[in-house]
Amino acid sequence: MSVSCSVRRVGTLLVCALGSWLLTAGTSLAQVSCPSAAPASFDVREDPFNLSAEERDAVLDVVHAFALTWDLRDRVNLPLLFIDGDAATGFSFSVCTSAGGVGGTGTRIIVAASRRQVAEYFGQETPPGPFKYVEDGALQARHLISNAVVKSHTAGDVKVVADLLVTLQSYNVTTETLPVVDYTGMIEAVLTKEWGGVWKFRKLAIYMDVPYPLNGASFRGR
Repeated sequence: MSVSCSVRRVGTLLVCALGSWLLTAGTSLAQVSCPSAAPASFDVREDPFNLSAEERDAVLDVVHAFALTWDLRDRVNLPLLFIDGDAATGFSFSVCTSAGGVGGTGTRIIVAASRRQVAEYFGQETPPGPFKYVEDGALQARHLISNAVVKSHTAGDVKVVADLLVTLQSYNVTTETLPVVDYTGMIEAVLTKEWGGVWKFRKLAIYMDVPYPLNGASFRGR
């Protein structure tokens, strides 16, 4: 099976790197149902969980740090934003395709059940993971998070829902002069305090707005 990608295709950063990773990671990690549907609504009523302004800022710092460490291709610090847990402690990192609309349940094309698996996915060299893919392609990714809302989830946990826009800029200015939109979507995160009172991801799901065929010989945008 080959993986064919283009910077002018939607979702190349995530899906092309992901596609080659899945070829060696095993089918058990691919094409399983998403943990839930992408959020179709969000309760904006007063939250009974009294989170201070300082705590909210600390939570959002973790969410934005995920975007920044991805853009900086920081193989060391990005996994450290997640708790040192596994599936037994509720750990989950998922990337889901769209089912064709807000609130739809798509296909989960990647799932990591531990911090170690998150590190393996982002740091993989051969075949290239997301960081190696942009390095080999002389590309710069920018993950822009907006409209972030913090709400209570369960005792001690908080949930964050936000919009996500990803762009790619080629360093080859002779052929690519402007950044292109790679994909849009939403993120849904559950954070909890780990040792020392530091907020970290327990769960993180990325819901892409576009569906992808996963059974063909190539991983392309629409």
